[in-house]
Amino acid sequence: MVGSEWRRWIGEGLWGLGAEGAVLREENDEGMRRKRCSTVSTGSRDWEAERDIQKSYWMEHSSDLTVEAMMLDSKASDLDKEERPEVLSLIPPYEGKTVLELGAGIGRFTGELAQKAGEVIALDFIESAIKKNESVNGHYKNVKFMCADVTSPDLEIEDGSIDLIFSNWLLMYL
Repeated sequence: MVGSEWRRWIGEGLWGLGAEGAVLREENDEGMRRKRCSTVSTGSRDWEAERDIQKSYWMEHSSDLTVEAMMLDSKASDLDKEERPEVLSLIPPYEGKTVLELGAGIGRFTGELAQKAGEVIALDFIESAIKKNESVNGHYKNVKFMCADVTSPDLEIEDGSIDLIFSNWLLMYL
């Protein structure tokens, strides 16, 4: 998925998560397998108001920028040690490619991605989280840190500039 295709995938596939529910299905697109979400609508929702509520929640709960606070689990460090290698093993080859990391947060995966990618665009909508990420992973010269909402129509990413989209622990908030 590149350029505006990822925005369409997010817009069409993920907006239904939450109260509407979602159904995951695998599709074959040019020989690549990916999961997509189809929405099952049970009513309308004011998405801007919902995003404001979510952003307010994370702004309020981002004063403690630790893995435990971000994952809402007092044993998150243990989970992270187990989960991170497993998640990274599922990513298709991305060596030398441009990776868009959606919901990058404090950078649990940013540094790992930067070690192999040609460029990583780490994006999160909480400024303090992306600043923490930059303080931890800013020594990687191939990482660009962006404070922006992944659902914003104003998000400017050039068509055809992204080779891989990565996200972990984000879908439930869209």
